[in-house]
Amino acid sequence: MRSLVLFFRYLFSPNPAALAHYFDPGILALFALCGALIVGSFLITRWRRGLQAHSKKLTRHWSMVSFWMGMIGLLLILSRVERIQILAMPFLWVLWEIALVGFVFIQFRLFRAKNYEVVPMSAALPTDPYLPGKKKK
Repeated sequence: MRSLVLFFRYLFSPNPAALAHYFDPGILALFALCGALIVGSFLITRWRRGLQAHSKKLTRHWSMVSFWMGMIGLLLILSRVERIQILAMPFLWVLWEIALVGFVFIQFRLFRAKNYEVVPMSAALPTDPYLPGKKKK
């Protein structure tokens, strides 16, 4: 029980105890991830130009979400390193990760729902010889 209280105290602490600096490997990895999201947003915009209509419709929000998730991540990194108290909460990182994973999950579900293949049915079913025929009048 005590460890759970300590976990929530750390999660919602406006000024976490761990000191971070710009050359910390975790901070550099987060900078790389957020930078890749921002650069990826521009690459997604160029990539979408050659897509078909149904794929274009599915991917219309990808570049915008990628750009804003990268910018919000950079804001959270800078607030953590510069010790801006209310934005340095680890809980905001949890919300950021939930939003990112939730967006990917929703896009996967939409892709599966909208991109399906209609299998043509033959006129004669394989069970037709075994079914009772029509009554003759």
